[in-house]
Amino acid sequence: DLAEFASIASPCPGRRLLANAVTTSWGMLLVEAADIGGNPIAGRFFADCDPLSGDAYRRPVTWKGAGDAGVAPGTSIILRFRLDRAKVFWIDFE
Repeated sequence: DLAEFASIASPCPGRRLLANAVTTSWGMLLVEAADIGGNPIAGRFFADCDPLSGDAYRRPVTWKGAGDAGVAPGTSIILRFRLDRAKVFWIDFE
């Protein structure tokens, strides 16, 4: 039950990324943020992402405890998602 997908490049409307997702007790969700050229943003790699697990409603996505997406609001980014026994229902910024 492993999957990966990416968003299209779009302006980041806020600093914090929130997720509505659910995983099995052994599953997780990881997120990576990349610039418009597809290059991962420093500190926002999959390896830096704090895994989300369980029933995550409006749960902040964090990278080594940092809760911002790594870019200023209005900057275009691509979000990449790595799912292991997980489902993502929506994402939001604030």
